[in-house]
Amino acid sequence: MQLVAQQEDFIKEVYLSSQGDSLLFRQLNPQQVVPGKKYPLVVFLHGAGERGNDNEAQLTHGGNMFTNPVNREKYPAFVLFPQCP
Repeated sequence: MQLVAQQEDFIKEVYLSSQGDSLLFRQLNPQQVVPGKKYPLVVFLHGAGERGNDNEAQLTHGGNMFTNPVNREKYPAFVLFPQCP
């Protein structure tokens, strides 16, 4: 399995519900956040092959596209990569 080369760009997070359920996800922020500027939120949904609980496999397809320096500069956005268990 090929993983994203720039995994350090993605912040590892865990959402915990009030019922105790959890959802692993990775977050990618714009390289520079300008106060007052609005940024899009992109939620990237993986396929069945990236399910799991390692909080890495969901970056296999698509992660490189979002960490590409040209794309990050041209299309700054907050990007979430949730991982279905």
